[in-house]
Amino acid sequence: MKQLKFYTTTLYIILSILISIFILSKLFIICFIAQHILKHFEFQLIIYVIISIFLILMILTSIFLKNLYFRIKIIIVIFCFLLFIVFGNMPATKKINNIQQCYKTGICAQGLDATTKDNTTFKINKENCQKYNYKWNNFKHTCDLRSEYNLTKQNKHVK
Repeated sequence: MKQLKFYTTTLYIILSILISIFILSKLFIICFIAQHILKHFEFQLIIYVIISIFLILMILTSIFLKNLYFRIKIIIVIFCFLLFIVFGNMPATKKINNIQQCYKTGICAQGLDATTKDNTTFKINKENCQKYNYKWNNFKHTCDLRSEYNLTKQNKHVK
């Protein structure tokens, strides 16, 4: 019986550490992008950070409360994750997620600022994306900055 209690406590600790690391790493990235790239914090970001910290505390306390059943603990954790996802869809956090995706993959959403190889800054939209020879995705409204149309290769096939 003592071994079972030890294993469940260890499982709870590992679960709480993983959840905390996941949410805190997301918060760190959001704060870093807001501070160093956008140069300001919006009110929605402050609300998102406060709610996320509250959700971490709620998850940790629900996991370690002894008088709750295991099913209720799982439901609380799932509910907190759903709230985390719902509040992650606020416009300010979506903009930061779009910036993060743009830096990671090179596929940037409409409305963001981008820089060409010639250091020309432009607002991403269909016209500018095609003007600077990048691929535009009509379905997702994104510009693929990794794949510049290489006009010299196209001209070699013509000759």
